[in-house]
Amino acid sequence: QAPAGYANITVLTLQGNDTSLQSQGIIKHYSFSNVTVQVGTTTSIYKTYTVLTFFPVNSQPIVSINYVNDYNYYQVSLVAYNNIYGEPVQIGNQEYNYGTTVWLVGGNYTFSPISTFVNNFFSGYTYGAVQVVFQYSNGTSFTYYFPNIPGYVIINQPMTITVYYGDQIYWQRLPGA
Repeated sequence: QAPAGYANITVLTLQGNDTSLQSQGIIKHYSFSNVTVQVGTTTSIYKTYTVLTFFPVNSQPIVSINYVNDYNYYQVSLVAYNNIYGEPVQIGNQEYNYGTTVWLVGGNYTFSPISTFVNNFFSGYTYGAVQVVFQYSNGTSFTYYFPNIPGYVIINQPMTITVYYGDQIYWQRLPGA
């Protein structure tokens, strides 16, 4: 029998962020995947964060702790023009103020620029988004006009969302009503 050594490995960092691309509007999130121990030509993969492994005394094991990029945060700039009522925008059931930059996990989100209903006794109108531009960092741009503004936005890279506000719909009270 050959004498054996052992290693007791405990991974303390199970997740973390890579901020090396933060200045470009991307933060990558990583989660623990596995521990790989290679002794000579034999490789063992352990899916747990604590490992007790044995190997021959004179061997030189190579231990790798592996992580997987499970999602990214993207920088989203929110811009509005003619937003005279100071309305926010709703992205994924969260309201955000224009003139800010937020970090959102990549994915599909509901999207709703908030409108204002202006009413007096004889007439009224809604004041809301009349144009929306989704400008992505790769140069792709999508422009939508009222009433065809989508109720969702796909966030898969840094982007700017620009909303132009104006009068959407007018109404007038019917005579005798």
